[in-house]
Amino acid sequence: MNKLEGLDIVCLSTSAWDYPFGSKQNIMNRLSKENRILYIESQLSILHVFKYPLLFFSRAKDFLKGLWHPYAANKNIIVFSPPPIFLPFDTYSLHINAFNQKILLLLLKCVFKRIGFRPVILWAFHPRSAQLCGRLNERLSIYHGIDEYSVEKTSKSRKNVLEILESEILAKVDIVFLCSKELCKLKSKLRPDAIFLPPGGDFARFAHNAHKYAIPADIKEIRPPRIGFAGSLDRRIDAGLISAVAQRNPHWSIILIGNNRLSTEENKLLSKSSNIYFLGFKNRNDIPAYIHALDICILPYFIDEFTKFIFPLKLFECLASGKPIVSTALADLEAYSNYIHVCRTYNAFIQAIQASLTNVQDGQAERTMLAEENSWDIRVKEAAGIIIQKLSKSNV
Repeated sequence: MNKLEGLDIVCLSTSAWDYPFGSKQNIMNRLSKENRILYIESQLSILHVFKYPLLFFSRAKDFLKGLWHPYAANKNIIVFSPPPIFLPFDTYSLHINAFNQKILLLLLKCVFKRIGFRPVILWAFHPRSAQLCGRLNERLSIYHGIDEYSVEKTSKSRKNVLEILESEILAKVDIVFLCSKELCKLKSKLRPDAIFLPPGGDFARFAHNAHKYAIPADIKEIRPPRIGFAGSLDRRIDAGLISAVAQRNPHWSIILIGNNRLSTEENKLLSKSSNIYFLGFKNRNDIPAYIHALDICILPYFIDEFTKFIFPLKLFECLASGKPIVSTALADLEAYSNYIHVCRTYNAFIQAIQASLTNVQDGQAERTMLAEENSWDIRVKEAAGIIIQKLSKSNV
């Protein structure tokens, strides 16, 4: 086999197809050019119906589509939205997880039969899928770790269950992709052959010389210099850092783009600064225009036991725009310190922004070149080459 083509690939995702659009969708989109993809959206429990009614009703149409007729996202991507019939707390109990995976297995077999799908590759993105590995008659299985889920929350029981499930899935699969070098170090005892596969960037959409973007109206009316972040505003974001940047530099405009999931206390802190602007969620197709309207891109991640394992999906997109980037000291970003500012203190972060504002063009060509070398197209080719090599071996 010289090319990854003509295969049926099952993607067990942790999110819906259309949001948030990240590594899973970028990889499957590109593989779908010459393969058929069955994208399994996140499995919602019965509890979700009552706890998040708006989420349930917003996806109700997809549930019905997925239950009775999996729908096509494009020519070669079929999306299945499992109905919310699963038991809650499957990451807190091995028994509940096993029960839920049996339900999902039955649903998947029905879908396979309905659409004539014969999976060659199983590509899982969460440890909860351990029970399904080897149960779908796949020729090759992949675990793709993009977070350290066991420390995402403080529950000890959840941590224990996820560690057991991850140990199981790491032992079962043929290939392990991990998005950060820190994750590779952490999993090295269980899988010393784990492959570092960082996220890529959609270079064609974000490249500063590819398009001339009109400045969106809501950001155009905000005075420069504009220092901003585009992404999910959640517990990973250091609100204290953002507040310090804004309060010490009232003439700067701090732009935050994305769904606001910060705590009440964090929002109260940020509301004290009149130069912080929340622009809300934006369609992914509009994000490049907002990035190009910024003077400086920031990656203001809080450093803790969860975030130290992440590799920001936004890195290569911001690099493609050519904008200067100032980040907190995420371990995996140290390797890019010749291209971006990696800062360990609030003072260093602010000073890096000040220095970048004096000459935003400095290093632009180098940043753009690095982004082009790390596009999603190139990243998926790297993954495909590894898969082809593994499939070519007689024992797989």
